[in-house]
Amino acid sequence: MTAARLERDVAAPLATTAGAVRSVVVAAALGGHARVQVPRAQGLLAPGDVVAVRPRRLPVTLGLRVAVAELHQLRLSRQRGPLPSLEVTVTLAPTTAGTRLVAQVRGPSGGLVRGWVQAVLGEWVDHVSAAATAMAAAREVVAGAVVADGRLLVAQRRRPPALAGKWELAGGGVEPGESPQQALVRELDEELGVVVEPGEQVGADVLLPDGRVLRAYRAELVRGPAEAREHAALRWVGAGELSRLDLVVNDRGWRAELAPLLVE
Repeated sequence: MTAARLERDVAAPLATTAGAVRSVVVAAALGGHARVQVPRAQGLLAPGDVVAVRPRRLPVTLGLRVAVAELHQLRLSRQRGPLPSLEVTVTLAPTTAGTRLVAQVRGPSGGLVRGWVQAVLGEWVDHVSAAATAMAAAREVVAGAVVADGRLLVAQRRRPPALAGKWELAGGGVEPGESPQQALVRELDEELGVVVEPGEQVGADVLLPDGRVLRAYRAELVRGPAEAREHAALRWVGAGELSRLDLVVNDRGWRAELAPLLVE
C-alpha cells in the first residue's frame, strides 16, 4: 500500500536534480525526523549501496538497499529493520522550467508509520530541491568520457595518496570566462595530449565537498594518441572491465550511463 507520495517541480535541469536525489551528501544532511547514514562521504548512490535510516527517539534502524540508480529513477527497498516491507521510488522527468520529481513510498499504512514516512519524505524532498537549485548555479568541474571503437579512456591517479591507483575520467575545473566545453578541450589537451570534440552530458551531476559540481561529457577523439602526462597510466576499457574497475568515488555513479556506449 502507498504510505506516502510527494510531487515537486524543481527549478534545475534533470541531470542536476538527479545528482541531488542520489547525492550521499544531501541524504546525510537529514536530521529532523530521522538521521540517515550513507555508505561513504561523497559521490552518488549506486546499486547495492545500503542507506541506514534511524528515526529520532526510537532505538531502531531501517536499512534500505539501492536497487536502481539511473538518471530518471532511484529505487530503494527494505533490506533490514522493523518494518516488514518498504520501497522508495523517485522518478524524474524534464519540464520546460526544470524537473518534475515524484517520490513515492510503498509499505505499511498505519497512522503512526504513515505520518513518520510522510514527514521524512517531505524533509528529504525539501533538501533535494534546495540542493539542486544551488548545484545549478555552482562552479563546475568537467570530466571527459572519451569513447573510441566502443571503449572508454580512463586514467589512473598518482595523487593524492588516498586516490593513488584508482581510475577516473580525466578533466578539471572550469576557469572564469570558459564554457564547460572549452574547459574540457583544454584539460584533456593538458592532461592527455589529445584534441577532442566535446559532446552532450553523460549521467547525473556530482556534488563535490567544496561545493563545486562535477559533470561528465562525451568527447570524440579528434587527434591522439593519448599520453599519461599527469597520471600513472591510461587504459581503454569496455563495459565489462568498467564494471569491475576501481574508479574514484565521484565517477562510480556514471557506470549505468557509460556502459551502453561501450562494447563488452
